Amino acid sequence: MSRISATAKNGCLGCLGLLGLFLIFVGINTVVVLNRSGDKAVQDQTFSPATAASQDLPAGAGATARPAPGRGLLVLELGQGEFEVHPGEPGAGIVVKTHYDANIYAVEEFSYVWPDSAWVYRLRTHRTISGLQALLNGILGGAEPARIDICIPPDLPLGLDILVREGGLSAELGGLWLTDLELRYRKCGVELNIESPLAAPVQRVAIHGRMGGGEITNLGNASPRNLSVSCSMGGMALDLGGAWSRDCEVTLDLHMGGMAVTTPENIKLEGLTAAPTGLRRNNTEVPLPVLRVHQKVKLGEIEFQ
Repeated sequence: MSRISATAKNGCLGCLGLLGLFLIFVGINTVVVLNRSGDKAVQDQTFSPATAASQDLPAGAGATARPAPGRGLLVLELGQGEFEVHPGEPGAGIVVKTHYDANIYAVEEFSYVWPDSAWVYRLRTHRTISGLQALLNGILGGAEPARIDICIPPDLPLGLDILVREGGLSAELGGLWLTDLELRYRKCGVELNIESPLAAPVQRVAIHGRMGGGEITNLGNASPRNLSVSCSMGGMALDLGGAWSRDCEVTLDLHMGGMAVTTPENIKLEGLTAAPTGLRRNNTEVPLPVLRVHQKVKLGEIEFQ
């Protein structure tokens, strides 16, 4: 009995020790945040490929990431902020307007142009303090949310690769000249809409979400040949409406979450055991675009409407 009591006592002391270390850790971070709280360095800056210093191509960005001659790749790595992407003025080039506190946030850019005029522009935004310090900063009222606005001209052919972490994204891509589109998001919410048809049908659209929520609308206006959508530990509303101009291979992958897929009336679906409720099959001499749907579901449900 005494041995059991001694073991329990040692266990309690160990827990108290861990609790003490945790409180010391939180206290140190609180002091750091308080020292910084009155020292803000809020900046409003504009970035663009035209003003970015050209650098050597980084390791890992080899031929697989190289666009076709004369075309570009825009890579946006966006973290811990409020982000907007939308069409800009024709001929204006890519323009990025930023508002952030330089003491706790950073904006980095990279530009490279190949001899055949293919180019890549990469913008990376991220927090420079720990997650705990950011949480304490918000509680103590010292947070200045970062806001990033990205304008893409409709007359510039490019591939668009977006990664969002712990923030919020609102993107309107209607009318842009996209050759490829990929969107990845982690622990955040995103809204992406393609209100009007793109300048030309895109070859591929890939959307991958993890631990967050996504609302994707009017994907038919991109008319991709291949559409890949995955959602893990979250929810997604996927609207396939829009002006489809060709057939598409659609892959839907869901793991521990829910996905609601809205289907339009101007397409033919293959791969479903039953047609969605309310879907009309118009008798027309012009063949309807065919969407061949492939599903993979684990611990969740994909609902077609």
